[in-house]
Amino acid sequence: MPGNNCPAVSVIIPCYKVSAYIAETLDSVRRQTFRDFEAIVVNDGCPDTVNLERALAPYSQEIVYIKQENMSCGGARNTGIRTARAQLLAFLDGDDVWEPGYLDYQYGILKERPDVDLVYSNAIHFGPWGEGPLIMDRFPSRGEVTLRTLLTKECQVFGLLVARREIIARAGYYDPRLKAAEDLDMWLRVAKVGGRFAYHDKPLYRYRSRPGSLSSDKINLIRAVISVLEMREQSLDLSPREREWFAEALSRERARLDFLLGRRAVYAGNRREALEYLSRARMVIKRRKLEVTIAALKLAPQLLFRYVRYRYPTEQAFVSGVE
Repeated sequence: MPGNNCPAVSVIIPCYKVSAYIAETLDSVRRQTFRDFEAIVVNDGCPDTVNLERALAPYSQEIVYIKQENMSCGGARNTGIRTARAQLLAFLDGDDVWEPGYLDYQYGILKERPDVDLVYSNAIHFGPWGEGPLIMDRFPSRGEVTLRTLLTKECQVFGLLVARREIIARAGYYDPRLKAAEDLDMWLRVAKVGGRFAYHDKPLYRYRSRPGSLSSDKINLIRAVISVLEMREQSLDLSPREREWFAEALSRERARLDFLLGRRAVYAGNRREALEYLSRARMVIKRRKLEVTIAALKLAPQLLFRYVRYRYPTEQAFVSGVE
């Protein structure tokens, strides 16, 4: 894949606990119809390095391989960016897959539109149960991607995209301190420095959902989002209106967290805790089902607890099954 001349695109693939999937990922890179790229694989302190390197062996002549101590996904991407020779960066996680035309289509948009800094596609959820909904069915983008629309979630950027190297550098690279929500943090900073996003609805990326992944734990993911919002509310040079957007986003995310913590308490049969969390969430979230749940907790808590345990086999199914 790498050649003597600088490639048009550098593909950056962080790896941590993905030994079982990396061959499928690299096979999808091999199948790209666009060929002017290099692939950089960053072993981010994998605890199963022996297995990872065994899986990488058939691709050793096609990749740039870097091994480092664990620095988080963002830190691994930064390592890849600093190693990259191209001016365009394509981010691919070590357990995900591209459709064969992914790079061709993304590159074409950036080549035709010099005003655009980043482009993201639609994606297909897949996992042990088969294929799930499209990313944009659940997390749509409407209108222009700006700091405001990122905070209101009118635009929800799928973080594994193709970007101009210059805009990532101008935004300050990924924050290696973050263990989750590092993509949101990056896009907020990109938007703040004036980065221009484009997107389309072609499902060219295949996003693997699997037990134990960071994205499978909704409660901790929301906590990470809140942490990012709190941090950037303090560190970014915000106008009064932008501070209002951050405050509103924080209010919504804290209510979402209370909502999910309340549901977890319901599943555990903890009436007092459930009422505390759900009553607080109700101040922001206006849903009839939430009102009914609170009423049931007050009037017939044991009946509610029995119904929930009957309807949902596990706590995770009950908590994570709700947006």
